[in-house]
Amino acid sequence: MLNEISQRRNALEPKLRKIVRTQLKAKYGENQAREKLLVYFSKEEQKKYNHLAYKDLFDPEKINIYFEFVRNIIKK
Repeated sequence: MLNEISQRRNALEPKLRKIVRTQLKAKYGENQAREKLLVYFSKEEQKKYNHLAYKDLFDPEKINIYFEFVRNIIKK
């Protein structure tokens, strides 16, 4: 059962990242959405990721962004 939950969550996570990225951009515009997103990271991560483009902030190849992180963004 845990394996099933993990598989479903792993399938859902990229889609959820894309939805959040699109909605933030639509609501705030790319620059303001990027600034709002960076606030969710620690100060160290903000310095590390500050040079990345907005789209890259949701790319799991370039940044450690997990389901829980995306869930917290949606929640707030």
